[in-house]
Amino acid sequence: MFQVLPEARRLAYLEVMGVESYFPCQMLPGAKPSILCETLPVIEETVLAEPDPQRQPQPQRATGEDTLRALMPDIDFAQKKPPKAAVPIKETAQTQSAGKPEAVRFNLRFFQVPGLAMIVDSSPDSFPEPPLQRFVANLLFAVSGLNDGWEGAIKTNLQQHLFRWPLVGNHQIEQGEGAAREAVTAAILANHERHSAPLIVLMGQAATDFGGGDYSGARVVSAQSVSHYLNTPQDKRELWQSLLASP
Repeated sequence: MFQVLPEARRLAYLEVMGVESYFPCQMLPGAKPSILCETLPVIEETVLAEPDPQRQPQPQRATGEDTLRALMPDIDFAQKKPPKAAVPIKETAQTQSAGKPEAVRFNLRFFQVPGLAMIVDSSPDSFPEPPLQRFVANLLFAVSGLNDGWEGAIKTNLQQHLFRWPLVGNHQIEQGEGAAREAVTAAILANHERHSAPLIVLMGQAATDFGGGDYSGARVVSAQSVSHYLNTPQDKRELWQSLLASP
């Protein structure tokens, strides 16, 4: 059965092996409470010269190797000791910020009808959802009239999902503009290949900045966000003209 290594022997063993000892911040589940080790065993120093009767030998603080020799005399320690492991330098907040690009944060709404169109919108989260959904449904219904080869109902075929960036809250993972652009482009490309959307409409700055690109077999149109057209109805004419324009 496994037995706990005495503290003095453990520290001596780690020193000989060149390993810096560490202690967990919290007690591990099922672990026995640690016992504080006040001192290591003391080994009397070896006197090479003639002993002085008036001088009392002073005890010498044992090193890890001496202690390990005393506890385990059958082991040969003549082999060369390995070098101590290098202690990693902790990165400061300034070092981390200098080595990694600043994180960006945004949300995108994906609206798509398979075989018809995909809309990627970057309206603010504070904007009410029902007006956004009604505008997108009406826009896709109008676009369906431009596509003679599409047959179906917008209400039953419309799909929607939210894309949040960053995807995870781990700050060790790159969350800058370059990584965001790759993630958004990959999401648009995956949905385009899955649903064969011949038209991709990028609406809003975040959608156009991070999702702009060339998607084979699809026409890409850039426009203002849906919330912009709801707040400024007179600009809808310009949006419709861009959708009517030849590819």
